[in-house]
Amino acid sequence: GVWNEVKALGYIPVKRLRDSKFKTLPEAQSDLIYCSQQLLFEELPWIVDVEYADNLVGGNDIKIVRKIVQKCLASKHCKKVIPWSNWAKRTLYHSLNCSSFKDKIETVHFGMRPKTIAKKPTDDKVRLLFVGSINLDNAFTFESKGGVEAIEAFLELRKKYDRIELVVRSWVPSEVRAKYVNVPGIKIIYSTLST
Repeated sequence: GVWNEVKALGYIPVKRLRDSKFKTLPEAQSDLIYCSQQLLFEELPWIVDVEYADNLVGGNDIKIVRKIVQKCLASKHCKKVIPWSNWAKRTLYHSLNCSSFKDKIETVHFGMRPKTIAKKPTDDKVRLLFVGSINLDNAFTFESKGGVEAIEAFLELRKKYDRIELVVRSWVPSEVRAKYVNVPGIKIIYSTLST
């Protein structure tokens, strides 16, 4: 609706204002600037990663500001557009006309080398982990990322297997938390962990 349009249209000038202050920071002197899911409106060399297209404009509807985003990504200063998955790449092609920067788009999957974890011989439980977010920008994505379905699937598995646990590391809506917080085998961690 109208509110979504206002948020999308308002995002760009606010982002440009913030970026204008970026030039004064030491990071602006870097050879290449890595932008995590946001555009850079300064004449500096940069790359951007993308979880899905709308994240490039703060999670707002990218189609409303499509031409501005396309121009920014086509800029000679944008060196690479790095979707997290092929699905993320498709959201770019679905939401934007990528013809002027399609050679910059390259999927780079998140990953790391597998670690061998020694399991305690007395511990025969299987632990499942659901990871969402507690960051303010995307804290309310528990349901859209399948959090409720993960808990319901666990409950079905629990009927068959009693030696399993589910750890939910995410912001969880209070009504969902209240419903499942005392269910055996479910541990919900929704506060910031110390490093």
